[in-house]
Amino acid sequence: MLKLTSRRWTAFVSIFSLLLCGSLSAQSSTYYVDSEHGKDSNNGLKVGSAWNSLSQINSTSFRPGDTISFKAGCFWHGILMPKGSGAVNRPIVINSYGAGKKPIIVGDGGVAAVMLRNQDWWEISNLDVSNDASDEGLRRG
Repeated sequence: MLKLTSRRWTAFVSIFSLLLCGSLSAQSSTYYVDSEHGKDSNNGLKVGSAWNSLSQINSTSFRPGDTISFKAGCFWHGILMPKGSGAVNRPIVINSYGAGKKPIIVGDGGVAAVMLRNQDWWEISNLDVSNDASDEGLRRG
């Protein structure tokens, strides 16, 4: 039988804690957004329980490895401004799901249609983003 000295016990507890923390931090989620059939009262974690609005996304802090999937063929008006940062080899991904045209986000002439401020490790693809305005303004991309 292996006798655990205090030094071995400390090493065992340290290694176990690192493994446990590593497995907890490795968890990530995919969130679905559907402007036609989604509801913000849903949890957003399945196609059938998708969120509806940009405001629901904007009020959520995402973690490394999370994915936000917008339904193809749908559109949203306003600013997409999600919170959180990804990490090295674990970016937060914004993409589309389903068949059809790219999801459309229309900024309606605001400062931005998509805004990430002081955030790292995001990948955004397969969206149609525009921000037309009748007046010239200060807009950034």
